[in-house]
Formats: sequence, C-alpha cells, structure tokens
Amino acid sequence: MRFDGGGCNSLRLALQKSNLKKYFKVYTFDIVKKSNGFKNIVFDLSADNIVKKLNKKIDANEIKRPDILISSSLCQSFSLAMRSISTLRDKGGNYFSGNPHHFWNHDTKKVEVWPNDNIKWNGFSGNSYPNGRKSVPKFVGELGERCIQNIIKILCYFKPKNYYIENPANSLIWKYIKYNLGFISGIENVAHYSAYNENFSRKPTCFLSNIKLNLKKIKNGQMSIKKVNSNQYNLILSGACKNKKLDELKRLNTEKKLSKILCKKISVSIKYKRNAMERSHIPPELILDILAKFLKNKNSAVDYKSFKYELTNWTSKPSINTMLDGVSI
Repeated sequence: MRFDGGGCNSLRLALQKSNLKKYFKVYTFDIVKKSNGFKNIVFDLSADNIVKKLNKKIDANEIKRPDILISSSLCQSFSLAMRSISTLRDKGGNYFSGNPHHFWNHDTKKVEVWPNDNIKWNGFSGNSYPNGRKSVPKFVGELGERCIQNIIKILCYFKPKNYYIENPANSLIWKYIKYNLGFISGIENVAHYSAYNENFSRKPTCFLSNIKLNLKKIKNGQMSIKKVNSNQYNLILSGACKNKKLDELKRLNTEKKLSKILCKKISVSIKYKRNAMERSHIPPELILDILAKFLKNKNSAVDYKSFKYELTNWTSKPSINTMLDGVSI
C-alpha cells in the first residue's frame, strides 16, 4: 500500500522491470487518477475517518490489508525554507517567502504556530510571492500535517510488517512525528541518491522504517566523476545548485588531481544533473534495495503506537481543482 505525496509513482516505476515485481501487489493512493502512466486509487489522505474509509475498501474487496506501507509525504509542508519567516515584504506588507503558519520551537521541541498570517501562497506547489494567482493561506502546512497524522494513524491501526516514510533528511517532519505525534516506533535511515544512481544529486533523504536498512551514502565533499575515455572525464554536479564560479574551481581542481594521479594530462568537463529527477523521483535502485530488505525481514507485525490521532483543523481548504491547478498529470 503506497500513499504518494507527489504523484511520481517511483515505487511502481522501480518494480516495472525488476524481478521483485512478482512479490508485490501495489495499491497507490493519490488525488490524481493517473501519474507516470499508472492508474491510482483516487483518495484524499487528508480526509477525516481515514481508517473507516480504508476498511470500507477492504470489505468491498477493492484492496487487501497492507503488509507494507509506504508514504512519500508532502515535503513542502515541513521544509525548513517554507517554515522559516522572511524579512522581505512588498509595498502592501506581504512576505515574499517562508511559511509563517508554523515553525520549530527549540525550547518546547514542537512545531508551533507562528503569530503572523500575512502571506499569500501561489497554487498547490507552495511557491509564495505577493499577489499570487491562487492565494491559499496556511493550506500547504495544514495539508501536510493532516496527511502525516493519518499515515501514523493507519500504521498504528493496520500494523504492517514493514513501512517507510520518506522525506528530505533535514525536513521538520521527523521532529513533528516524534514530538508532536509521539510516534517513536521507527529508525531514521539516511540515503544519498547519487550513491545509487549518478544521474541524481547527493540529496540526503531519510526513510523512517521499523527496521535498520543500512542504506548507501557517500562521503561529504565527494563528487561524482565519470570516465568518458582514457583522457576525458566528466564531473557530475547538481543541476539544482549551479554556481559557475565555484563549479569551475571544482572542475579545475578535479582536472589537476586526476592528471597528477594518472601521470598524464586529463581533461575534465562539467555535466549537470537533471533537476526534475533530483526533486521528485527516487532512484529505482534505492527503492529496490529497500524492498529486498523488506522481503528478508521475517519479523511479525509491529505494535506501533502514537499518543495523538486528532487532525489539524482546516483554516481554509480549497477545492480539489484549486489544489491541482498547475500540477502536471
């Protein structure tokens, strides 16, 4: 059972040509009918009475009780950038960026409400600027909270043998799950995308799971270098964080070091990774690594527990059409 926050269907894409496919029956829940060529079960994960609605589908034999639960929760809702306050404002006093609805309080160890609501959101993506074409105040933060609250509730009710919840390693979601929801039945497993596929950036990502996954990582500062021929190499850098001056210094230093190591003149060129892949998709190799470890795990279902199940109240929930405005399907 997969609850997808971004409609990428990374799990089914990974399984598509894998020999692990025969071991899994995947149900993908999303608010869009189709994504990346796969049909989804249209389902609002932020809705009330989530367990009742899932049980209704189980009773109707539309789905089976989950042995594995996977969630790619909405990362914008718990982004450090989105949950910080900006000092930049337009002439009308609106903030240019940041989400003043919630922030991390280091004293109480909780995500709390910021007292200032003066911000406008542009559409579903969470990009913000003054006078955005779709003003959805507070919505993205509340949506993310309700989704992860429901995921924890589903985990505690169905008690699947394995699960993972995925989000950036520096996301506030991990603190929110532990301190705000009281869910401690998990191990934080950090992976680096580029350790699995050189077409991705390093992008430290956490997979909260009931088992230790021993995922691959690369050393800090380690760059991806690909051999083209005996005298030519490519330096693979992130396409999302281009800096021509610094990148050129990295290229020159890499060229110098390789020439010294190989005792001949080496030419190094810069190749940037594709942004879309870095931001949304998970490397198939990483997903298959996790699934293979799930299959090897012989433990019975875990008794997951959390002290909070109530959902965050909506301040202003837009229609589904507004939520999907601008989303590529």
